[in-house]
Amino acid sequence: MYRAKHDETDQRVDFFFVVEKWSGEVENTEPHKCDDLRWFSINKLPENMMHHVRYALECYQKGIDYSELPFNELFLNPNTKK
Repeated sequence: MYRAKHDETDQRVDFFFVVEKWSGEVENTEPHKCDDLRWFSINKLPENMMHHVRYALECYQKGIDYSELPFNELFLNPNTKK
């Protein structure tokens, strides 16, 4: 996914992967950015997801392999201070 400039860090390219097999425990290696990691059914996702991740999952469900997300104030990270 290409994301237009959305904050002072400029543009982004995000890569998402489909995992067909997993073993082990998920580990939060950025606790200063994320306070919890949990597994969810794709049909029962939490409300407080980052918009671009929710959009990427919607594209995945539609079979869309590449997407572009234009700048929109609604897409800003709610955890960053202005």
